[in-house]
Order: sequence, then C-alpha cells, then structure tokens
Amino acid sequence: MNISIIIPCCNSEKYLSACMDSVLAQTFEDFEAILIDDGSRDHTLAIAQRYAEIDPRVRVFAKENGGVAAARNLGLDHAQGEWITFVDSDDLLPPDALETLLSGAGDSVDMVVCAHETFDETGRRETVIPESRWMDKDGEAERRAVALRLIEGDSVLNIMCNKLHRRALIEREALRLKPGVKIAEDALFNLEAVLCGSGIAYVNRVAYHYRTHSASAMHTQPRNEMQRHKPWLNSMREMLLRRGQMEAYFTAYLDTAALRLY
Repeated sequence: MNISIIIPCCNSEKYLSACMDSVLAQTFEDFEAILIDDGSRDHTLAIAQRYAEIDPRVRVFAKENGGVAAARNLGLDHAQGEWITFVDSDDLLPPDALETLLSGAGDSVDMVVCAHETFDETGRRETVIPESRWMDKDGEAERRAVALRLIEGDSVLNIMCNKLHRRALIEREALRLKPGVKIAEDALFNLEAVLCGSGIAYVNRVAYHYRTHSASAMHTQPRNEMQRHKPWLNSMREMLLRRGQMEAYFTAYLDTAALRLY
C-alpha cells in the first residue's frame, strides 16, 4: 500500500459523494481511503459505508463526535500506507492528485507540498501557491526556512491537505494532532513534522481543490484574534520546548504571538 488517504467527515452528506468520486477516480490506484465518521447526525455514515461496499480500498470507522483532530488521529492509527495524505470531506481531488504528489517523493524527502486551488459555490477559482523563499534551500537551511513560514503563517504550508507525509516519520516520532486546538492544529502538526523530518519537496502543480463556504471552520471561529489562536500558541510553545527548539525559534514565536495580539 503506497498511500493512505485519511478523510474525516461529520454531517457531510451534501459533499461526501463528490469527494469520494474524485478520490476513486485517481490515475494512481495503489491507495487506501480511510473515512472517519465523527458522530454524524445525517446520512454521512451510510454514504461512507456504501463506498466501502463498492471498493475494497475504502475503509470506514465511526466514532463519537470529538472534532477533526481526533478524527484524523484515528485515521493515523489505522493507516497502512508508506505515505499519508489528508482530504476534507467537502473538498475534491483532481484526477492526477496522487500522481502529482508522488512525483516529489524521494528517499531524502519526508514531506511533499503542492499548490492548491480554492473554489466556491459561484464557480470562482483561485490558485494558491506557497511563499517561495525556502524553495532554493536544502538541508537544515530548508528546514529552518519552512519552519519559520509555518510559525509566521502560510496559506499553503499550514493546511494538512495538498501534502504527503512519510508514515515512518509520523510513527517514529509519535506525531498526532492535538485535540482541543481548533484553529491551526494542522499548522502545528506540519511544524512538528518539519522539525523532526528531513527534506521537503515542492511540486508546482495543483493537487487539491479546496472548497470555501460559510460553514467552513475558518468562518465559524470567534472574532478575537488572540482568543482564536491562544490554544495553538500555547501548544506550539509546549512543542518547541519539548523538542528543544524554543531558543532557535523564540523570536519568530514572539512575533507571531504579537501579531495576533495587536
């Protein structure tokens, strides 16, 4: 099994079929799709189970509602692939998404990053690429540059989707998302993966279609910036201390905290 696709879903009956159709239409076929139903109250679980019945690559797990971080962690517990990627249940993959991501994989690479495209219900689309100052570096310089962008905030690097993570690194370092962090929990996971891993590859092609709508997580958070980001900032501080990296990134950490304060 080459890739595990982890798909948390909660009350996703409106979008899940389109998402799964895009997953099963991949040109690269050596994957498993792990759907985690996070206590849905609609027909999400039934839709997920229907896809498991028609394709043996699809596995479904159901749990009480605990949030996206806990759902993704359950997916990680069950993943068997060499690589892991995450898909949100209201988003779509272009047909060559996995093929595109794998084109950046290599022995010295633990994370692959691609561009993504946002779209909304009106049909408006926009391609989003990461800030590029880290791309011409390698080794420790590359790792530090990517870590700084994750601490500062980067709309491509922060999200868990549009990436491959090497599962051996995740298991070796016991990497999991932190339940209770409801904003930037993906950025925190990616930051720790970068600090623990080796190379990061960028493939300059769109490998993910990210749906924007009023019900998305970023549109349902409290308005106060510090209150929104405090769990993330506290968890990042704890992780940097635990990993022995606070001194190296102290200034960047203070800068990003100050930005949320003011």
